[in-house]
Amino acid sequence: MLAPPPAPLSPFTLCETHGIFELPGCRVRRSSAELEWSSLFLSEQDEAPFSAEVNATNDHLIVMHLSDPARVQLEADNMTACAVIPRRSLFVWPAGHGFQISVDAPVETLHLYVRRSLVEEVGLAMGYDGIDLVLEPRLGVYDELLEQLALEARRLASRKDRASHVYVDWLACAIAARLIESNMLIREEDPQDQRGLAPNKLKCVTQFIDENLAGEIAIPRLSNVAGLSPSHFLRLFKVATGQTPHQFIVRRRVEKAQHLLRGTSQPIAQIAFACGFSHQQHFSNVFTKFNGMTPANFRRATERRN
Repeated sequence: MLAPPPAPLSPFTLCETHGIFELPGCRVRRSSAELEWSSLFLSEQDEAPFSAEVNATNDHLIVMHLSDPARVQLEADNMTACAVIPRRSLFVWPAGHGFQISVDAPVETLHLYVRRSLVEEVGLAMGYDGIDLVLEPRLGVYDELLEQLALEARRLASRKDRASHVYVDWLACAIAARLIESNMLIREEDPQDQRGLAPNKLKCVTQFIDENLAGEIAIPRLSNVAGLSPSHFLRLFKVATGQTPHQFIVRRRVEKAQHLLRGTSQPIAQIAFACGFSHQQHFSNVFTKFNGMTPANFRRATERRN
């Protein structure tokens, strides 16, 4: 059965990027800055030749080179690379690492940031629940599928359609899956992690989820409650519960809805919002998937039994 995309995150903003778009000589053509996308951030721009040192970000970066070949020099940690980057090639850079970069000619580029927490959760859904996924830096590589996914994100940004959020989230999941498939190094986990999240931490996380079901529950918030990094938290939570956080949260929302349908006369639309569903139809679809009947039929069946 097809699972829904991971739980929504807060809007992805310009201040969460490396800030290259704000350099002198950079002219932005289009971006997702005003579209309130949560899983991706996109910007297409013309860049004058430049040199810059940028700090690490929390999320992964994909750059597509859209113009004539240009020489790019990159330095970071123990890595140094210099190459002539052809049109349609990609630069893939992992979260958590800054870098120095020099570009010797005017270029047109497409920058696409992907939430690290989303990549990690997609990795769990793909079965990588006993490992660390480490994005490998790449400069000047071709990946036709990743290219087409990035161009589709650009098309959506051009539409400036806020109603496309669900589609963008699914697209982000596809991009995350491709990154995992083609650019990830696999590092075995610490054997101690096989025991899962400690009971006291799991209790705190579960309590936090139950107290915040009406609103957004993002992975970084949960990992902070557990005192762990997002990637570490995701692995240990899956080991402890047998579910991803998203699956666990959806189930708790449905269970709360069941309780309210049984014990109150609140309108179904009000129950939907109280349990964190974006609208009544979404609530009805998810509830029916879990219970085999609509919320209205569930309430009537409960009333008959009583």
